[in-house]
Amino acid sequence: MAGIGMPALQGGSAGAGRPDVQEAWAGVGRPDVQDAWAGVGRPALQRKGLDRMVCCSVLTLALSLVCSVALAAAYYVDSVAGEDGHDGLSEAAAWRSLEKVNATTFAPGDAILLKRGSVWTGQLWPKGSGEEGRPIAVGSYGEGARPAVHAAGQHFEGLRLYNQHHWEICDLEITNLGPDGPAPRAGVRVLGEDAGVLTHTHLRDLEASMKPVALAALILLGVLGCAAGDGRQDVAIGPIAPRKAAVEPRTFVYKRVGGCEIKADVYSAGDGTRPVILWVHGGALIFGSRGGDPRRSLLEQFLGAGYHVVSIDYRLAPETKLPEIAKDLQDAYRWVRERGPALFGADPERVAVAGGSAGGYLTLLAGCLLRPRPRALVSFYGYGDIVGDWYSRPDPYYCKAPLVPAKEAYAAVGHGRVTEGDTPGRERFYLYCRQHGLWPREVVGHDPDSEPEAFDPWCPVRHVEAAYPPTLLLHGDQDTDVPYQQSVMMAEALCRAGVKHELITISGGGHVFDREDNEATRQAFSRVVAFLRRWLR
Repeated sequence: MAGIGMPALQGGSAGAGRPDVQEAWAGVGRPDVQDAWAGVGRPALQRKGLDRMVCCSVLTLALSLVCSVALAAAYYVDSVAGEDGHDGLSEAAAWRSLEKVNATTFAPGDAILLKRGSVWTGQLWPKGSGEEGRPIAVGSYGEGARPAVHAAGQHFEGLRLYNQHHWEICDLEITNLGPDGPAPRAGVRVLGEDAGVLTHTHLRDLEASMKPVALAALILLGVLGCAAGDGRQDVAIGPIAPRKAAVEPRTFVYKRVGGCEIKADVYSAGDGTRPVILWVHGGALIFGSRGGDPRRSLLEQFLGAGYHVVSIDYRLAPETKLPEIAKDLQDAYRWVRERGPALFGADPERVAVAGGSAGGYLTLLAGCLLRPRPRALVSFYGYGDIVGDWYSRPDPYYCKAPLVPAKEAYAAVGHGRVTEGDTPGRERFYLYCRQHGLWPREVVGHDPDSEPEAFDPWCPVRHVEAAYPPTLLLHGDQDTDVPYQQSVMMAEALCRAGVKHELITISGGGHVFDREDNEATRQAFSRVVAFLRRWLR
């Protein structure tokens, strides 16, 4: 390979029967290679707009590389506020998706600037080549965490260049985690195949698994070209897959009430002190358990972004009433902050609370009850009002189902404290409550018509103030279990109080829309991670 005076790294054959195919894998099953870059510093100068391209110094090889590019056009990409229908030529007219970038052929001197704090799931493969003195640049703009591309194990690489030359790429986070998908996988791959000499591919100051790794040394080892007649040469630049985060939890007992143990599952994102997402499961406060949430794909994104996830049980209604359920939430939060640092590396000052449905309700309640307040809240199809007609009157949607007999409903509950309610009988009890408008009475223990004041402390929408945490609300506008209007009402209360918030509406989405593997869900998950990056940094 044509480089700068040093041979290419050479590994095993990249395919059966192809001895001409040579690969250099940095960081995949090669602890000796990974260790070589551990602790390499990344001093960087960061500037606004186009000048935000990072200039880093790699002291180990005394190589200095500078992102200074004669620009033809700058294209901005923002995973949250962008739109692919824009022209991409300003921050206000940014594109949104990697698909838009990948479908564009860039010209010499162009720049692709990814918004800091943005997160994408997929592959970045921009097209085109630069020329001598006018490479194509990829970098970042704005404030916050580096732009992140998570290939999620669904692509051979997170960033790909094929028969392309004169590229300078820096200041990104690239991961390729995930239990399934193609193998071997890479974070970054530069591939040349019967294309002559491909020169000037500069990759540096990239980050994997929240740990900075300087890549300039690998550029010295032959990443810069493929000579004509060499056939096909495939070089993956490391670290190509960050150390896989643990997806099997450690289980702890965070609280005991009498003989009842209340448990938490801790999913570790790796060693060191890290922010924590306290996840609260759904199930109408009547059924469900810590093992059912969050969704696997969302969990992996949380871990890939460097967050520990703590999924908790709590005592369930009707055996335990709402004030005591809220006390479990408070005690779990206290346990994470006080015991978490020693047990699993929790950062007690960077804790967010998230959950879906009833877990979304408890998440919103956490903004009122927990002290110190969480850094951020994420509510999937949650609710802020528990005494509206939607809960305290027979529900038309659920009344379409055959009526649950009272004897059957009450036979499923009332047999002592319950913290793991994954039984069909408890779901039938919930259906009975919705068919008769009994949920507030069974869960809170009071009649909303004769004792409305008893519900006031437990309605978050009534208690939003300026100090309420930044909040992300996600809700499908066709939800038949929790009305979409519940999130709209909460967003309006947050707006009146001047609280930072976002409402993501899933058009056509029903309850638990996040179980669907579609583009809307993937985009929603990306925006969740981007929101958390903003407030947990």
